[in-house]
Amino acid sequence: MSTTLSELESPSTARSRSPLWRSGLVATGIAAATNLAIYLAGRAGGVDFVGRLSPDADLTEVVAGHVLVTTIIPLLLGTAVAVLIRRRGHGLGLVRLAGAAVAVLSLAGPISLDADPGTKVLLAAMHLVAGAAFVAILRPGRGE
Repeated sequence: MSTTLSELESPSTARSRSPLWRSGLVATGIAAATNLAIYLAGRAGGVDFVGRLSPDADLTEVVAGHVLVTTIIPLLLGTAVAVLIRRRGHGLGLVRLAGAAVAVLSLAGPISLDADPGTKVLLAAMHLVAGAAFVAILRPGRGE
């Protein structure tokens, strides 16, 4: 009697390789690389990525590490939530709508930042890239 690889894998290992989870990991990588490219292009073009979160706050500089962390962590968390909801047998339409809403609402951060226009526009673009990546993995037909 032969044993297949799928029979040797633990249930958690098999589940972690779900199509939705894989899509989320790929989308996270693409979004992180895209946002890093936007950041580096902005830096090369003279955008300083410095601003104040409120008029009385200290100046804050966005560095490449911030861009990567604030792209990767929310996308991985969102993907994990989507995988859990999908495993419970629910559709992803509401999750997709919530992800799009969060992406649009998150634009308030860069737009309200006390910073130069280049910083605001590029940070807003990064928010849209992350939001688009999340919505893309949840499009109909991509689930498990």
